[in-house]
Amino acid sequence: RGSFEGYYNPDTNYMTYIKSLYLYNKTDRLKMLREYSDAIEVFRRGVDPKWTDIEKVMYIHEYLSHICVYDGDESLNNRFNAYGVMVENRAVCQGYALAFNGLAHRLGVESYIVTSYEMNHAWNMVKLNGKYYMLDVTWDDKKNIGRVGHRYLLKSMSWFNSEEGGHQANDYVVQDDILPTQCNDKKYNSYFLDDLDVSLEYINGKWYGFNSKDCSLNIYTCDGKDWKVGEKIIDLKDIHWDVPGGYYRFDAVGSVFSHNNKLYYSRPDCIYSYNPTSKKSSKVYDVPDDVKKLGNIIGICKTPNNKIKYLVSKDLKPENGTIKNLKFTDTDADITGPSVIISVGDNRDHIFRSPDNVVYSTVSLCTITAIDDTGVRNVAYHITKGAFNEEEMIIIRESSWKKTDGKKCSFDINNGADGVYYVYARSEDSSGNMGYSSLGKIVIDKTKPVITPEGNKTEYAGEATVWISDNNLDKVYVNGKETVLDGGKLKLSASDKPYEIRVTDKAKNEASLTLKVNPSKANNNSVIKVNKVVTDKKTSAKYKITKIVKKSGKITGGTVAYIKPNNKNCKKATVPGFIVLNGVKFKVTVIAKNAFKNNKSLKTVIIGANVKKIGSNAFRNCKNLKKITFKSKNITQIGGNAFKGIYKKANVIIPKKKLTKYKKLLKKGGLGKNAVIKSGK
Repeated sequence: RGSFEGYYNPDTNYMTYIKSLYLYNKTDRLKMLREYSDAIEVFRRGVDPKWTDIEKVMYIHEYLSHICVYDGDESLNNRFNAYGVMVENRAVCQGYALAFNGLAHRLGVESYIVTSYEMNHAWNMVKLNGKYYMLDVTWDDKKNIGRVGHRYLLKSMSWFNSEEGGHQANDYVVQDDILPTQCNDKKYNSYFLDDLDVSLEYINGKWYGFNSKDCSLNIYTCDGKDWKVGEKIIDLKDIHWDVPGGYYRFDAVGSVFSHNNKLYYSRPDCIYSYNPTSKKSSKVYDVPDDVKKLGNIIGICKTPNNKIKYLVSKDLKPENGTIKNLKFTDTDADITGPSVIISVGDNRDHIFRSPDNVVYSTVSLCTITAIDDTGVRNVAYHITKGAFNEEEMIIIRESSWKKTDGKKCSFDINNGADGVYYVYARSEDSSGNMGYSSLGKIVIDKTKPVITPEGNKTEYAGEATVWISDNNLDKVYVNGKETVLDGGKLKLSASDKPYEIRVTDKAKNEASLTLKVNPSKANNNSVIKVNKVVTDKKTSAKYKITKIVKKSGKITGGTVAYIKPNNKNCKKATVPGFIVLNGVKFKVTVIAKNAFKNNKSLKTVIIGANVKKIGSNAFRNCKNLKKITFKSKNITQIGGNAFKGIYKKANVIIPKKKLTKYKKLLKKGGLGKNAVIKSGK
């Protein structure tokens, strides 16, 4: 959580400047995210996937009212967000609304936040059975711990905005521009739960709650639209709280909560538990004498760290009460997450791998297997192009998980097509614990590498070029030896033996090719002539032949001048020591005039070992030329303005023992005085 600073222009209705100000550094934020994730897991353990949406809303409503206290003195930094509710358990209305919204989305319930500037307040709006309703967890959260109101649960806008509803304002704003007037169903405006201040609790497939008519704890049922009171399980008529001036029944002071498949409820001076399996109640705690002097129990609840918190007060007013804590005697609840194994091809793991971990596979079939001693409720998976770490699993909406019953499921990640995906696996056990797994980045690659010889021939004379392409190329072998490609291609010279080329990619796809490169039978003198401009096959740069050397009528060597690069706007350039023409090496001894003139993109250049002369204007006005490396030790001439107009603080690296000579030549060539000239190897 953080804040923003910026400038708002009222004339344009836009922010013209905005900056995020974080309250916490990255380490603290990751720690908080994990704490929030852990809190979500505690919440999830009480969820039954068979619930209807109205039951999900009830569970969230009761859960938040139990764990959170309104931060009336506004003392905490996180009081405005869901972290304040779920982890620090203190917040204001905005925190309650955000927490409810996030939990509702996780359970697949359509939910929105409603705000009013007039009221300085926030609450929620949900969609159930095709209709919208408003609810306010903040106002239903009683000051008494363990006491949960239901007066502001699932109401129409007209009721909320009435004197009775107490949310009177003219500026309701709903998230995503939903109209608040869509909350027009009045089904629950006068509902039998309105005056109920005792929570509904869910244990082993059944809801339990207080029935004010009979002053008893009963089983509740829900058909997705209505709640109904069913079988009575505990008669509470004989329980009353004596105070000066009268006494009160359970519905005015008592409270209940569930823990470890048992129902706990309060009496004035003790706490009882009810076991739905045995259908028996038993006393679990007697208030000590020193605490009895402080008053009667007027509220009990379970804390997020699995303790019992209770409030005692002489006059039954919570503001005059004292809070006490005690430990549970039965702590055998299952809180261990199940192990879920994810498998794709030969890759198999139950660990949550980071997004940086990459696996390659020719198989797109994914299998998820869950293992847990207490039984698996379901397994689920989520396929995405985006990466999450384990803490960020809470970001994935519940509706995005594809659930399947049982311990195992299999599916095709991408219907057989190649692609890059992230697959997240999840398992839930019968106690509501979650386990997660991910292999990281999964690259499905069923395509073999492509080997393309020049002209698509299998036999050549003198030399051959072979292009190799693959999105996930791994290794290239030539005659059994691993070889490094030069710009995606192989250069093969004449050989008496055939070349065996084998290529593998990271998914273990493989391709191979056999070709022959025979020695040249003749030297084609007609192609090589003095002053002829030729193109180097390797770099496509242009050269001019300046000298030819022959022996026994065959061309055996010569020299060339570098005229210009293939790309006139190249950023890097290398003038080589020699080039090969028709299988014969020609030394590059000259860089011709104007060779790189006016190339504003050129940043670095390497001048080859055989260069002796650099023509005038060769690098003139190469304004971004910042580094020049001389490999040649035999420079005898640098033409006028050859280096004029290059980057004024360019680095020039020259061979050892040539510093004095080259400085004079470079000065004649127009190199500026601010250039840095230093010796290299």
